[in-house]
Amino acid sequence: MIARIREIRPEESQAYWDLRLLALEDAPAAFGLSVEEHRRTTAETVWPGFVTSGDGSFVLGAFVEGALAGMAGLFRERKVKTRHKAELWGVYVKPAWRGRGMARALVAAVLERAGCEGVEQVQLTVSAGQGEARRLYESLGFQTFGVEPQALKLDSGYVDYEHMVLRLATNTKGAG
Repeated sequence: MIARIREIRPEESQAYWDLRLLALEDAPAAFGLSVEEHRRTTAETVWPGFVTSGDGSFVLGAFVEGALAGMAGLFRERKVKTRHKAELWGVYVKPAWRGRGMARALVAAVLERAGCEGVEQVQLTVSAGQGEARRLYESLGFQTFGVEPQALKLDSGYVDYEHMVLRLATNTKGAG
């Protein structure tokens, strides 16, 4: 697999919208947004919600032969007291490209960029039943710090969230 990982551009907003729809259809228990909610949006209305505006938030895409095959986003906290934290979100790889290291490469690229922008810790949630995703995150150093029972309610029942964190930088000031 030769994928080019880079930030998704405004002119690729439709490709992002389409990939997000595929993710929601393919893995409804892995995402908080429903297919129906996503379909009520357009590429133009979704795009401004994640485009980089200098706050440290971004979405990276994995492109194979120019086509968007995977994605991963980072949302940086905006408040002064919580700006050292960010959330990894929206990690998804098209089924045809799974098992080739694309998700690992995407998450590693997000973490590298986050560290360069001064983020000290990255948090994420992974749904129960997403064992491969959890193993990937653990292999990258993420640790579980809690479980939220019944975090999502689907037609098929409830899904628990596992909350994980990775500390990118050690800060001894104010510990404790």
